[in-house]
Amino acid sequence: MKVFRTTGGILLVIGIAMLASCTLPHEKSRIQPLLEGREWALEPERFYQLEGDVDLELISTLNTPGLHNYIYFRALTALRLYQNERVAGFLENYLRKKKNPSLLKRALDSYAKGFSESNAERVETAALRFLKHANADLRLTAALVLQQLKRPSADKRLADFLKDEPEPWIRQALQKN
Repeated sequence: MKVFRTTGGILLVIGIAMLASCTLPHEKSRIQPLLEGREWALEPERFYQLEGDVDLELISTLNTPGLHNYIYFRALTALRLYQNERVAGFLENYLRKKKNPSLLKRALDSYAKGFSESNAERVETAALRFLKHANADLRLTAALVLQQLKRPSADKRLADFLKDEPEPWIRQALQKN
């Protein structure tokens, strides 16, 4: 805060940092330390040791603005450990609303790894949305998801995708798999 003296001798106090426009630092949740680290790898047992609604805490982390992207990426990865309707619904909604291709790619990958066996049709529907996306990496992820589903409907869509895909490296990557 700065204090200015006016000519009439009245003090005028002006707050430079307007509280309405400032955000307080995010308080770490108990799961955030599990998402940090230089050599991070998903360690399911560390998440399973926590009691309570860990999936809700991961979702809360994903809804917290101002965190580093790597925290969001890792929270999305960890969500695949929680194969329930709440997580499936959250990921479907996330895939519909988010715009960042890197986040979408990780969300789709997590959704596929967590739900391909139990909800293959829903995973296929989610992946189909991204076959024509402007981001080539996201298109590749969507195509790989379809390829791994091994469903006749997904195989047909994948064949159509391969005919129309303009990037040769994407076609090559899918043919190697």
